[in-house]
Amino acid sequence: MCKIKISSYFRGMKPTYSFLFSLVTFFWCSNTSLGYSQALNDSTGFFYEKATNPKNEGDLISAYKYYLSHKEQSLKHQDTSSIVSDLRLISNIQKDLGFLYDSELSAVEALKFLDTQLTSSKSNEAKLGLYNQIGMIYRDFYNYDKALEFYNKALKLSMHSIDSIKIHNNIANVYRDKGQFELGVKELE
Repeated sequence: MCKIKISSYFRGMKPTYSFLFSLVTFFWCSNTSLGYSQALNDSTGFFYEKATNPKNEGDLISAYKYYLSHKEQSLKHQDTSSIVSDLRLISNIQKDLGFLYDSELSAVEALKFLDTQLTSSKSNEAKLGLYNQIGMIYRDFYNYDKALEFYNKALKLSMHSIDSIKIHNNIANVYRDKGQFELGVKELE
């Protein structure tokens, strides 16, 4: 609990500033369980951390709400890059929460926005990530052939060894799931 003797802070302040100070102090004190100030709560970085390193399901839900709202703002400003980024995170969150159909829809929606952009290294990187995401979704659906199709699409866009390694690992996991261990080992080699 945050304990501050507020009355000593108000001496000599104008009423407007006193009210604002008490309001800010109230929110700061009531928010100590989060360990972050209200300003940090509103930041994209704060919610990105909740989305990518959740401590519980509540983190995913709050990040989901934030990115849904942020996507709407990006749509109003016609900021395609932000829309795609938001949809990628939304898709990841939906998958983590077990909403595979919704996750697939969000990833496909992001791909449609990417199709309206000129091809660049940034758009290729986003497509690679989305293809990989869709591959993981199909693997979760036990649709291994479709998963392999999307992993191979991602592999074609891969320009960095770290991306290729992840995708080859995902492909090997699909072969393992299918009981085709020899193909999985070959993929890892």
